[in-house]
Amino acid sequence: MSYSHWHKYKTAPKEQRTADGIVFASKAEMLRYKELRLLEKSGVIKTLNYNLNS
Repeated sequence: MSYSHWHKYKTAPKEQRTADGIVFASKAEMLRYKELRLLEKSGVIKTLNYNLNS
């Protein structure tokens, strides 16, 4: 996989930072959201809120 389209701040491409139609600031943030989403679906946590900053 080529990462030639990365810019100088080394941010992952938009496609790699998107989950459930939400574009996250980083890939790590997106992965953490996915973990929490699974916990919510399994009933471990009840409500998952997220804050999107522009």
